[in-house]
Amino acid sequence: QSLIIIEDGKITMDADSPASGVAAILALIHDVVIMFCLSVICRVQINQSFVAAIITIIAYSINNTIIIFDRCRENVKPLKGQKDIPYAEIGDQSVRENMRRSLFSTFTTMVTVIFLAIFGSDTIREFCVPIILGLVAGLYSSVLLATPMWAGLSKEFDRLMAKYRKSKPVYEGAKVDEEAPSPSPSASTARALPPWRTTSSSCPRAARIA
Repeated sequence: QSLIIIEDGKITMDADSPASGVAAILALIHDVVIMFCLSVICRVQINQSFVAAIITIIAYSINNTIIIFDRCRENVKPLKGQKDIPYAEIGDQSVRENMRRSLFSTFTTMVTVIFLAIFGSDTIREFCVPIILGLVAGLYSSVLLATPMWAGLSKEFDRLMAKYRKSKPVYEGAKVDEEAPSPSPSASTARALPPWRTTSSSCPRAARIA
C-alpha cells in the first residue's frame, strides 16, 4: 500500500496502491478545514501564529495517519493475492492496535499546549488555541475517518485492477489478429526490379540484342 513521505518539507507518495495516499491527503484537508472553522467560531485571530499552528497540525496529523496506515499495510501483507481481502476488518484491527498510542500522544501534547495557553503570553495563546482545536480534529480524522476511506478505496482499486487484468489478454489477442500479413520475398523483389528487368518484351533494345 502507499505511504506518505515527508522529507525536506515535501509531501510525496510511495505507492504500490494509491489508496492510502489519497485517504491520507483527504484526511489532512479535513483537519485543516475543521481547524479553520473552529478557529473562526471561537474568534481566534488569523495571523502569522495561526499559519504556524496550521503547519504544525498538518505535520502532527499526517504522522498519526501514517502510523495507522503502516499497521494496515503490515496486516494486509499475509493476505496479498487473495480474491476478496477484508479491508474493513483489517482497518478496525489496525485502529485497535494503535488506539492507545494515538490517545496517549494526543493527550500528552494537549496537556502541554493547554498549560502554555493558560500561563503564556497573548502571542503564545494565539498559537496554542488553534493547536488545541487541530489536535482534536487530527485525532478524529486519523482514527475514525482515514481508515474507512482507506478500506473503501483499496477495495475499489482491487476491483479495477481485476477488471483490467481480465480485459488485457483479450485486447492483446485482438491486436495480434489485426496485424497485416508480411509481404513475400518474391513480391518485394519484383517490386524492387526496374521494368526492363522483369520482361524482355517491355524493352525494345533488349529484344534486338536477343
